[in-house]
Amino acid sequence: MTHKIITLENISKTFVARGKNNYLKVLDNINLEINENEFICIVGPSGCGKSTLLRIMA
Repeated sequence: MTHKIITLENISKTFVARGKNNYLKVLDNINLEINENEFICIVGPSGCGKSTLLRIMA
């Protein structure tokens, strides 16, 4: 039986541009389950939110 060690549900993140009413949604409705003994990689192009997701998880 596997045990979930990390569960993310409906994670979203929006940044506000300084001095403006502009919003940049970098993560939208992210769901992730990581089970015990799993090895995962988060990949994607520059600026897609990989580091932002890791910071939220930390």
